[in-house]
Amino acid sequence: MGLIFYEDFGGKVVYRCRKCDIYLTHQCHLLSEDFVGSSGPAELFHKVYNVRHGPATRRHMMTGGHFARDVFCKRCDTLLGWYYELADRDLQQYKEDCTILEVNLTRKETRENSECFHPDV
Repeated sequence: MGLIFYEDFGGKVVYRCRKCDIYLTHQCHLLSEDFVGSSGPAELFHKVYNVRHGPATRRHMMTGGHFARDVFCKRCDTLLGWYYELADRDLQQYKEDCTILEVNLTRKETRENSECFHPDV
């Protein structure tokens, strides 16, 4: 299979997998805290790292129909949330290519003296 590489792009406030502590994203990518997942509060991010996506499935959510993929931690395989592939409604298209991380499955950490890098923004 080869070596698995994990990414860490820094940031003063970062989000990690609650189970294995791997870096997921930083606050610079946070778009909204106003979402709800199956375990409670959830947050929408523009970019998330060190995850893998499951197959796309059609889902009926509170805001309408979407094609979405489950998002799993690349290290420990914990289900962390989902990735919006496609939205039916025009008003919901801002979520396309974004990831929901459930708050109860992640951990927020504040770092001292850490810069925020944006390799693909």
